[in-house]
Amino acid sequence: MRRVKYGIEFIVIFCLNALMYWYLGSYFNLLLGVAMLVFLGITLAMVPVAMPKIQADIEIPAAEFLKNTEFLVRIRVKNQSIFPVIRCSLYLKIGNGFFEQRTDKTVTISLPAKGEEVYEMPLCSTLCGDIEITVKQIGIEDLLSLHEKRKNAGQTEHIYILPPEAEVLEFEQNDYAAGLTESTESSARGSDFSEVGQVREYIPGDSLKDIHWKLSAKREALMVKERLQMSSQKLQIVFCADRSHPRRADEVICFLYELGNSVIRSRIPVTVYWCGSRSRELYEKTVETKEEWKEVLEQIFYTRGGEETVVEAFQMSAPDQEYLKVSEEMLVMWQR
Repeated sequence: MRRVKYGIEFIVIFCLNALMYWYLGSYFNLLLGVAMLVFLGITLAMVPVAMPKIQADIEIPAAEFLKNTEFLVRIRVKNQSIFPVIRCSLYLKIGNGFFEQRTDKTVTISLPAKGEEVYEMPLCSTLCGDIEITVKQIGIEDLLSLHEKRKNAGQTEHIYILPPEAEVLEFEQNDYAAGLTESTESSARGSDFSEVGQVREYIPGDSLKDIHWKLSAKREALMVKERLQMSSQKLQIVFCADRSHPRRADEVICFLYELGNSVIRSRIPVTVYWCGSRSRELYEKTVETKEEWKEVLEQIFYTRGGEETVVEAFQMSAPDQEYLKVSEEMLVMWQR
């Protein structure tokens, strides 16, 4: 509607100038009419020339933040053409991808010729999840704002919102006995649930993988790394959350995060299972450190985990295994 109004105004002014030239025969009106037509041609040709040279980049301060923390996202728009852009529109989609809550936002800025402009956008989330910032399209208008041309940008950045560092729960094995199962070591990297306690001489029967080859070469005798067992058990968690109720699902996530930290602090590995809405496959991750636990939570956010189908999928893949179901029902029982 705005561009139609500007178009009508331009036509009216041009017609009035033509009428004055016909009535007065003034060369000024003739030059003014020619100048208006030339300017119209230039401004219409400017848009397709400048459009390929407009680029937008999203700059995020960090990949993760705690809940209720304000952070600043910058969108840097560069204009490498020789034409200034009076009105450049950024068509954004912003929201929490984990809960599939997104809103459209349009930002309008001006760009100098061979220059750039930075738009700053403060954000804060009261819920955990995956904050997605997407520049869907970039649109520029001619100098008279008669028409707009758009192009797809496809720029997306993710910022993961984690639960705050609350007081760690005291892990009692009796409270979660249903989910504890015997853990077995394998040759895979990261599956060794033990620490090196001391180095001693080789005793027949020791595992070859525990031999310290460098030290053995120096001492000309086989030396073995004696390991201290961390735990012969691991906690298997099946995660479910109804993402259609964000506040309640957020509480379940915070409980899951605190529980995982507590178990890891007790030196018991945690294996978590979940199904996401991005793909219906069963995800499985085993962690032993807090940093790994954060990464798992981010993967749950990205895959939009919490689907109820995880219980059936887990029982099909491991029919005889015990597990602990972390869900809204368990949270209600815990809060009692």
